[in-house]
Amino acid sequence: MMLWIVEHCDRSAVFVTPNTDDDEEVTVWSDGAAPRLIGQGFPPGVTDRFTLLGESLGIIHVAPVDRGFFHATARWLAGWPPAKANGYAKERSEHEEAWQYGFTTERMGAVVVPGHFLCSECDTPEDYRRVREQIYPAILVRDESRWNRSSS
Repeated sequence: MMLWIVEHCDRSAVFVTPNTDDDEEVTVWSDGAAPRLIGQGFPPGVTDRFTLLGESLGIIHVAPVDRGFFHATARWLAGWPPAKANGYAKERSEHEEAWQYGFTTERMGAVVVPGHFLCSECDTPEDYRRVREQIYPAILVRDESRWNRSSS
């Protein structure tokens, strides 16, 4: 998966999977031409004009040309020094807010990874256990079968 991601990083991008489980996930929405919204738990009506691209994987590529923009955006949002915070949530800002500004200024796109890639959110000890006991072994089995086919 990582090689696929590196090969698809010609600009700043949020990587998403088309597999979504519930409303708790951070999702990315498009108007058909470009990503327009990133967030979670959007209320009814907010996303009506948009198409769900998928769940954000938390894998973000910031192209060298955009590093200054995102650095300045993060400082502006969260405040550095703290007395100068201008973002809506100030020091409690989430990183998705910076990506939203990237969408708005057309500096950031979204790349949808193939749905058959195995991935999982890992926020809790239970998530970690599931990744260790189910997801990672499934990746190893899949990779082993690919290696065996390619070496034959």
